[in-house]
Amino acid sequence: MPALEYFQRALAIMKAENPPPTVAIARLVANIGSLYADRGDNARALQHFRRSLLMLGPDQEPVTRAVMLQNMAWIYEIAGRGCTRSGLRQPGVGAGQENR
Repeated sequence: MPALEYFQRALAIMKAENPPPTVAIARLVANIGSLYADRGDNARALQHFRRSLLMLGPDQEPVTRAVMLQNMAWIYEIAGRGCTRSGLRQPGVGAGQENR
């Protein structure tokens, strides 16, 4: 079974808990985002990182939040270079062009 399926099963189990463990769910959502980033699906990765940050809010898990923000910054850095693999090209930068 692929990693994504395991993560999704774990997420369903955690959501069924009463009360759901918000911090653990947020970390799992961030791990799913990392998996998408590793696969080159940066749009979905960003979506999961943002969702995780919203779940934590501004006051919980500062280290986890910092790691997610760093991962997001890395994705945006790749996009800023006009990297075609990321699927997030900077506006005005076409394939084969460099940012100046």
